[in-house]
Amino acid sequence: MNTLPGDGVNIVGINLPHIVLAPFEGPGAVQDRGHHADVLVPLHPGRAVVPDSSPIKTFQDFLKTAKEEPGKLTLGGSGLNSANHAAHERLNSEFGVRTLYVPFKGTGDMTIAVAGGHVSGAMSYTAFAINNKGKMRALAVAMDKRHPLLPDTPTFKELA
Repeated sequence: MNTLPGDGVNIVGINLPHIVLAPFEGPGAVQDRGHHADVLVPLHPGRAVVPDSSPIKTFQDFLKTAKEEPGKLTLGGSGLNSANHAAHERLNSEFGVRTLYVPFKGTGDMTIAVAGGHVSGAMSYTAFAINNKGKMRALAVAMDKRHPLLPDTPTFKELA
């Protein structure tokens, strides 16, 4: 990965938690193997979604609820220290809110929990929002432009 030209053309698949957290492990960790996590720019095309039955209709509704009742909203995601977890933490940080992250063993369990109203919503991936269209409402997407299959869903950049 480090031998590829830094021309913005090369994209490398990484497991986000491991590549970011491994340097904290000390000797023998990722940076000792020639990988330099500090030069990577992770892309997480995440989505904030809620069940279609949710009273939260927009990202502005989400923020209002999160600010009025800190800790009330719960967002599911796949696992601890995962890309979903990182996206959740960034959401809280960027928008100055406090929501609770609920880790699930995988997307299947998370889908059932979101659809059943056991959590307020989820931070997940493009495919999750698209595959569950009609059951879940995407509130915002973490992309530079709106996704063509979710044209009514604003980007986080539009909302910041």
